[in-house]
Amino acid sequence: MTRQSIPVEDKNGELTYSEGFILDITNIKQAEKALRESEDRFRTIFEEDPVGIGIFDTKTGFVYQLNSKFCEILRRTPQELQNLDWKNYSHPDELQENIEKLNLLKKKKINGFSMDKRYFKPDGSIIWA
Repeated sequence: MTRQSIPVEDKNGELTYSEGFILDITNIKQAEKALRESEDRFRTIFEEDPVGIGIFDTKTGFVYQLNSKFCEILRRTPQELQNLDWKNYSHPDELQENIEKLNLLKKKKINGFSMDKRYFKPDGSIIWA
């Protein structure tokens, strides 16, 4: 930001000066554009990926966002899953391993993990994912 004296002509044609600041917002606009493009890429990957993806609150276990493939795998609607803690449809034999890995993530000891999981469908049958 730079301070400048800006010449201004009054009603009588006399030249006076006004003090003002000039801010170049080119970098801000470029950053906003890059952020929008990044968000669009993420949304496309999230929504169109053939793998089920869910974003969960690690403290409460409730869902922030799910892609349609995740819902399709579990044979549940997004509304059903929004009201369930992930532990409610996960197989109990895998809960401890999940919790341990989530704790390692929270402590930043690992950057991510994957595992084969069993989920319960609404009819009580199990599906591997």
